[in-house]
Amino acid sequence: MEINKDKLFYLENLYLKSQNSTTIVFLKGEKGLGKSYVIDTFIKNKNNVINICPDNTIISFLSSFKSAIEIFSGKTNVINYNEVGMQYNESVANLLLDEFSDNINILVIKHINSCSCEFIDFLYDICTSLYKNIEKNAFIVIEYDTNHENNVNQNNINTLFSIDPLTEFINFKRFSLNQIKERFFDIFNNRIEICENTLNYICQSASGNLSILNIIINYLRQEDIIYRDDSSGWKCDSVSMSGITNILANYIETRYKRLDEYLKRTLQQSSMLGKKINVDDLKDTFSLLQAEEWLSNIEKITHLIYKSDEKSIKPPFVFETDEVFNYVKNQIPAESRKIWFINLSKHYKSLYEQTEKKLIYDSETVCQLIELSYHAANCYTQTGDNNKALFYYFKSIFHCMSISNFSQCRIIIDKIRKNIPDILTNRRVNLQVCRIEAILYEYTGLYEKAREKYYYCINNYTDLILYNKT
Repeated sequence: MEINKDKLFYLENLYLKSQNSTTIVFLKGEKGLGKSYVIDTFIKNKNNVINICPDNTIISFLSSFKSAIEIFSGKTNVINYNEVGMQYNESVANLLLDEFSDNINILVIKHINSCSCEFIDFLYDICTSLYKNIEKNAFIVIEYDTNHENNVNQNNINTLFSIDPLTEFINFKRFSLNQIKERFFDIFNNRIEICENTLNYICQSASGNLSILNIIINYLRQEDIIYRDDSSGWKCDSVSMSGITNILANYIETRYKRLDEYLKRTLQQSSMLGKKINVDDLKDTFSLLQAEEWLSNIEKITHLIYKSDEKSIKPPFVFETDEVFNYVKNQIPAESRKIWFINLSKHYKSLYEQTEKKLIYDSETVCQLIELSYHAANCYTQTGDNNKALFYYFKSIFHCMSISNFSQCRIIIDKIRKNIPDILTNRRVNLQVCRIEAILYEYTGLYEKAREKYYYCINNYTDLILYNKT
């Protein structure tokens, strides 16, 4: 798998087109999408490159920023801009500007989010000077992490966007599931034995991010779940959900904590709607008039949710993974949970009643009624109103049977037994549930089970059956 081949090709074209001018290019996207790889590949065979890369681990081995520029000799130099006591003054700026001659020079700034506000202001002055001086040619490549932990310098970074209205942006998006699978097999040189379910779980957990994929693989190797076999290849045993959930927990938590309290609350309320977030439902249920704007902000800040690529007027937002969805749900305060479920049950009840008033029931309308009644029932179980929960579960079963969706009927019956078992102590209710089960067995050809269930009803509820007939 050639990572981001199209991005590298585009960057090379921009470089060729900018031979007589100064150009700024931002490689923009969250960590782990291959931005650094594209930059390293781009400068690999280039001359006249200044590559500024933060690395706190080697501070003590580097001279000052000024000295580093002085030893620049047309080859790639790594300059650490986090060094303690570094001064960014006019003499340093002039020294750097002198390096940009008629032959275009490439200035690479990796991980701009990690640098100090002082350095970004210094870089702003350098870039502005290069734009004003037509005799200087520079190709400036800046790596920008959209999900970096440090947002202190964001205002300073924004000033860099103001230098040129035609600043170039190469946006990096998450890889598709198939691309992640391809990368997985590349890592093991296509020599790994793994079942399809385990492969899907590992690659889906990576959330389209190569760094997360690497973290998961290294964890599985440490645990001897992925190991070498006797034929110089690899094997992967089955993977437990808890293991991967635990190693991703810190990654999820770090991103979640970037949100202010209001956006956290919005995300928590969104999780009440399920893994897919319908913007109108969120707006109506919790009176969030700017729901779409806030969800977009959450996506930009954390990438815990993303807008679905569904072809609809208002595509829903979707939680990144099941782990993210469960994490956010677990953050909901106990005192808020019941209140929010009351709001949500009223919302689904209202939508159900509006839909039920339609004069013509086509298949789409019936499916809507099934979904709305099912959601309403689940919400009522959380508010403790078991009678209304049962009412809407029965509504959902009725609509399912009208379109012969017997498998969904079976799921709803299981939900009744699991979510509101106490209500089944009522003999009339239990009789209704048992009769529905018998009918389902009959309609699906399981006649022996149907007969057993009918006999059970007759033997245990004869009095109620006879009473109903009279």
